[in-house]
Amino acid sequence: MNGEVEGIVSSIVYEGLMGYFDSNPSLGKKIVDKCLTAARAREAARKARDTVRKRR
Repeated sequence: MNGEVEGIVSSIVYEGLMGYFDSNPSLGKKIVDKCLTAARAREAARKARDTVRKRR
């Protein structure tokens, strides 16, 4: 994608999402909570894999 177009699209999407989340803060919080939960799960899975590999 053209860098100039990418910047314009990114800006428009960002502004739209921020406006939507300002109007619907509970939905924004749910999305952030899901992202944090998924990140914690990925980190726990990585640690578990590393632990199993170290035991071998």
